[in-house]
Amino acid sequence: MENKICKKCKGVGKYETKPIIFGIGAMGYHFPASVGMALAKKIKKEEGTVYCLISDGECQIGSTWESALIAAQKKLNNLILIIDRNNLQAMGAMKDILDIEPLIDKLKSFNWEVRIVDGHNHEEIKEALTLPRRDSPVVIIANTIKGYPISFMKGDNTWHYSHVNQEVLDKAMEELNNEK
Repeated sequence: MENKICKKCKGVGKYETKPIIFGIGAMGYHFPASVGMALAKKIKKEEGTVYCLISDGECQIGSTWESALIAAQKKLNNLILIIDRNNLQAMGAMKDILDIEPLIDKLKSFNWEVRIVDGHNHEEIKEALTLPRRDSPVVIIANTIKGYPISFMKGDNTWHYSHVNQEVLDKAMEELNNEK
């Protein structure tokens, strides 16, 4: 393992790189697999936490809600779900495609501990990840803006599926390097 430091966040983002145990391009598979991994750890009495990052668009899928119910019923306090909540999915605004509101109330009614953060604030994310846990799974809702902080990408849903060529990459990297 190698230690890296995020230069932009001045050391706040110090982390150890570890292999991704499960990753696939299709949405809707990560969370059920993570629930299974957390449940297996509980059954085997293994220590450790399973982390899963999904988009808010994945909250429009039935297997997400089935997995949330299973995780709560099995009291998987070794599971932290992070939802990247930018209120957009591939085809448009969440509320216009398939509204998931009231998301927070739904998760609480399923007996999840809900933590809400600014998904662009490393300190808030770090704090939410390290707070003590109850006897239930934790969900961190990370409110974000798609494409942030790149001016020509920020809030523009077409970047969900647009091609990034070298010219676009160079322009985006120039903005990132000039950000204070």
